[in-house]
Amino acid sequence: ILIAGFSTFMPKFIEYQFGVTAGKAALFVVVPAGGGATFAGGLIVRFFNLKVRGILRLCIVASALLSVLTMMLLLECDTAPFAGVSLPYGETNTNGASFLGQKNLDAACNAGCECAEEDYYPMCGRDGVLYFSPCYAGCADVFLVGDDKVRRVEERLR
Repeated sequence: ILIAGFSTFMPKFIEYQFGVTAGKAALFVVVPAGGGATFAGGLIVRFFNLKVRGILRLCIVASALLSVLTMMLLLECDTAPFAGVSLPYGETNTNGASFLGQKNLDAACNAGCECAEEDYYPMCGRDGVLYFSPCYAGCADVFLVGDDKVRRVEERLR
C-alpha cells in the first residue's frame, strides 16, 4: 500500500514543490523506486547469500524502517498563499491565508487572457504569492505569432 501511494502521489508532490514537468517528476520517482529498488534487493540477496528466511527478515526490517521514515511525511511547511484559492486576487497580506471555499482564478488582471485551467503550471510571483499559471498571474495583452496565441506577462512575475 505504501509503495502504491508513493508511486501515485509523490510525482505530483515533486512537480508542485520543485516546479518540474509531470514526466520529469515521474521519472525521478518511478524509475529509481521501481527499477532501482528491485536491482538493489537482488544485489543484497546475492551478496549476503540469503535464503527464504533471510529474505523475509530483510523485508520485515526494510518495511519497519520505511514505516518509521514515512512519519517524516507528516512534517509540513507553510502553504504558499495561492491567488484565487487561499488568497483573493489583489491581496498582498499573506498572513492568515486559508482556503476560500471555492477557487476563483479569474480577476481583472487576467480577464482578457483566455486562460485555461487545464494548463496548470504554478508560478511564484515577485509578491510572494503563488499563481495557477503565468497566464492567471496576469497578462498585459494577447497577440498571435503564426497560429499560436502568445501572452505578454505582467511585471509581477519578472
